[in-house]
Amino acid sequence: MICERYLERYRSSQVTFFSLSGGALGMLAIAPFFRMDFELMLEPRSLVVLVLIAVVATALSMILFLMGVRHIGASRAAIVTTIEPVLVVLLAWLFLGELLSPMQLLGVGLQMAGLVITQFKATATEPGP
Repeated sequence: MICERYLERYRSSQVTFFSLSGGALGMLAIAPFFRMDFELMLEPRSLVVLVLIAVVATALSMILFLMGVRHIGASRAAIVTTIEPVLVVLLAWLFLGELLSPMQLLGVGLQMAGLVITQFKATATEPGP
């Protein structure tokens, strides 16, 4: 709901920039307390992976999410994001050959059931045209 307030005044890319900048500053503040292998991070292959994670997995996904919040509202966008863990599990099965345990399959089913119930309940309580 805070996002909606900022999205009324700023573009999605601006909100993303300031959100990620604040997170980066926070990480810099606590970085000295963790042991990191900076030599490994500076290898060309590692730099490519870091850039892809930063641009595609973080910035682009956040910009698209905020555009969605602007379009459908924060409450509905929050409900839709609950499908992320299910997608991760299914993509790991599909592309990485991960095997799903019965407990994981139960979790996927429960998550999807919760999403469907929430969506139907939200649709039923919305006022008509």
